[in-house]
Amino acid sequence: MKKAGVSDADVWKLDGDRKHLGDGERAALELAETLTAAPWKVTDEMVERCRKHFKDSQVAEIVYRTCNAAFLDRVTEVARLPFDK
Repeated sequence: MKKAGVSDADVWKLDGDRKHLGDGERAALELAETLTAAPWKVTDEMVERCRKHFKDSQVAEIVYRTCNAAFLDRVTEVARLPFDK
């Protein structure tokens, strides 16, 4: 996120109450967090909340990118690959 120009303060805001974010952003973050930490807990309601704010193709991309990142994180962690510097 730092490479994209996101400040440390903005990163920490994502872990708070998120009242500064719109409904769509909060829905997308909830879905992404659940997919990352406990994908079996994703509900139809979570997806529907995202669909109220994003096109189906965008919701699919949220799911795809989140799952891809989580997979890569798990594989690299098990393989003990070093972090990029």
